[in-house]
Amino acid sequence: MPPLPQHQYDSQWDDYTPERKAFEIPDAGAQQVVLVDVVPLGPAEETFEGKTRTVFKMELWFQTAQRGANEQALYVRGLFNLSFDKKSKFLPFFETLRGSKLTPDEDAGKVRLGVPDVIALIGKNALLEIVHKQGSKGGTFANPGKSIMPLAKGTATIAPDPTFVRAKDRADDGLGGFQGKK
Repeated sequence: MPPLPQHQYDSQWDDYTPERKAFEIPDAGAQQVVLVDVVPLGPAEETFEGKTRTVFKMELWFQTAQRGANEQALYVRGLFNLSFDKKSKFLPFFETLRGSKLTPDEDAGKVRLGVPDVIALIGKNALLEIVHKQGSKGGTFANPGKSIMPLAKGTATIAPDPTFVRAKDRADDGLGGFQGKK
């Protein structure tokens, strides 16, 4: 096998910084949203109050009613543990989007809920608190807050943007699928 070529130092690249693609984010505050994707990420180790346990992580992607430049849809995504415990961050999101509280059998664990039950909520609307957070490397990110509520009666619902492609259907774009479009 021939030796690999030796690369020479080239000072023309000393100031090179890869271009970061800027994403437009929705305004902070309460906004009408529609759930457009559920991305199961799988099991992960998590330590809480000194105890390590395995949890199942998933991302929920919401499209806002707000439109960006050129009228494109704007999105927020949140990371959740798949947990139906009363103290979980996810339970209010699940119950609001489903439109009902857990049944006694679901609450007692006699009826198991899982990812398919969450995926079935795609297309459901709600009023979601959106918060802005500063990234460690600069930039501002929009995330779901802690508050989610059902829409007021008579409020028109929004439909998922037809150009949005669910994560499971995307080609690997090298950006973690954040572009949302093919």
